[in-house]
Amino acid sequence: MNHSILFIIIAIVAGVILPIQAGINSNLSKALQNPITGSLASFIIGTISIFLYAVFTKSLSHFQFIKNTNLIDWTGGIMGAFYVTSLIYLIPRLGSALSFSLILAGQMTMTLVIDHFGMMNTGVHPINAYRILGLTLIIAGVIIIRKF
Repeated sequence: MNHSILFIIIAIVAGVILPIQAGINSNLSKALQNPITGSLASFIIGTISIFLYAVFTKSLSHFQFIKNTNLIDWTGGIMGAFYVTSLIYLIPRLGSALSFSLILAGQMTMTLVIDHFGMMNTGVHPINAYRILGLTLIIAGVIIIRKF
């Protein structure tokens, strides 16, 4: 199988999993009677899972490179916690479709900026009329989902 097709399939599966995970985390927070506790429980389970995977794949040896890591590179976990906790709050209030369409609009806006300036070693992919049209269609989709 062509690697690019494999990566496309992985991206689609990751996209399918996100709203399922958000719903599960929302249910967990209800069962635990606290959104923060639900988010914490989700991250504990995720941390244990990644740790076990790292142990079995012998990936822990990569920690020797910690000293070469920039401080900003450690903030991804904080952003992930904000994202998961936000979804726990948003899903019951806005529904899955509106929550994820708003998130997608925010993601696409930021990805255009990141690509345009080549931030975070992505390479430069300038904003052009087609990319703006794509973002406009996403925003139009958000408006339609919210309205109906």
